[in-house]
Amino acid sequence: MLDVFGAVEGPVITSSDVAEHLECTTEAARQKLQRLVNDGTLARRKTGRTVIYWGDDDGTSDTAPADTEAAAGIPDVAGLAFDRELTDARREVLEAFLRWVKTRDGGVTRADAETEFWEATHAETTGYGFGSFWEAFGKAALKQLEGVDKPNTRTYRWVGERA
Repeated sequence: MLDVFGAVEGPVITSSDVAEHLECTTEAARQKLQRLVNDGTLARRKTGRTVIYWGDDDGTSDTAPADTEAAAGIPDVAGLAFDRELTDARREVLEAFLRWVKTRDGGVTRADAETEFWEATHAETTGYGFGSFWEAFGKAALKQLEGVDKPNTRTYRWVGERA
């Protein structure tokens, strides 16, 4: 995996670089990269629609830029369990959804998410309709994330630190 850094120009790589070098899918490459992020070998940052990965010369990611996803207020979804595969496109929509949830006062219901978030985004890139996305990813993430109030009602409210 780390040989990809020597095969591409520049100090960072993308999942597409890894997929091309290892002749695998971009989703498989993203999962491999995420494992390296999780064990501290690499760091990552989203720049627009692209996620870049880097590591220090000693193979660690201790010098991550100040504007990492955590600093940008994007909850980390890497350790969450989902019923379906979280592809790059679905991850982007889920991260956008969670950023949107963090801006809402008074909580979020399924209906709010559909009319105020889903219809205003390019969520069709997930390959799901709203109901399937909500069940497979949206509601699942809200039930697992720290900083989300999970009352017995059907309203989820962000109570953690705001971006």
